[in-house]
Amino acid sequence: MLLPLLSILAATAAPTPQVEIRAMSFDEPSVEVFLVDAPDAKEARESKTEARPLALYSHALTHAVKARCPEGRLTFHRKVTDAEGKVNHVPLASAAVPPEGGTFIAILHGSAGNHGLSLVPDTGTEGAGGTLRFFNLCPTPLALNFPGLRQVIAPSKQALFRPPVKSEDYGQGQFFLPDGDEWRVAGGLRWLQLDDIRTLWFVLPAPGQPGIVTLRGIEERITPPAVQPPPGNPAGAANGNGAASAANRGPGGAASR
Repeated sequence: MLLPLLSILAATAAPTPQVEIRAMSFDEPSVEVFLVDAPDAKEARESKTEARPLALYSHALTHAVKARCPEGRLTFHRKVTDAEGKVNHVPLASAAVPPEGGTFIAILHGSAGNHGLSLVPDTGTEGAGGTLRFFNLCPTPLALNFPGLRQVIAPSKQALFRPPVKSEDYGQGQFFLPDGDEWRVAGGLRWLQLDDIRTLWFVLPAPGQPGIVTLRGIEERITPPAVQPPPGNPAGAANGNGAASAANRGPGGAASR
């Protein structure tokens, strides 16, 4: 009875979550991590564990990569070589993922072997031109006082808004951290408002400076959607410009000057 029961449990077990991430390093200028893809139990006989390298930088997000998350956690590994020259991949930092997976920005923070990994949902760039998005990676609430936004963000939460600042003008705002029953200024931000840029701001406690926050900003240019020609209207056919266009072309079809 035990073997059939185990087979039923294995067949009905929840599938391993999968995520799509873009990642960055917060505290180190660059760091190499590895995504270790362990095969499912039913694939273990035919597949072997694969370690994919991923270079993280502090000034930009990586390209999008997909990863499986055994036991519901995304784990970054580091490569170590033992005395005999054998290479192993050991966990560096991990974070829980929801059972349904999803798309996230992965932020590796810390240094000298004391690393943490934070995941924040990524809503993409559609309609995001000119927006500021703040991620509170502090262990306490974070208050924002910006043009068009006065809000308290809980730890591990975020706020997204489009400030009422004209494009190519500068805006200013402040951050506050709780100090007993009061809020104390923890930092400020001055930015250039651009309607074709979305900026992701990651807010963390400043190392060794209680009550102060440090920021890391990542800018992404928003590409406008391509304009599609109306269906059923070949270029120049509807308005009689086709013949004129052909007449203005030189040998080989190139436009003559």
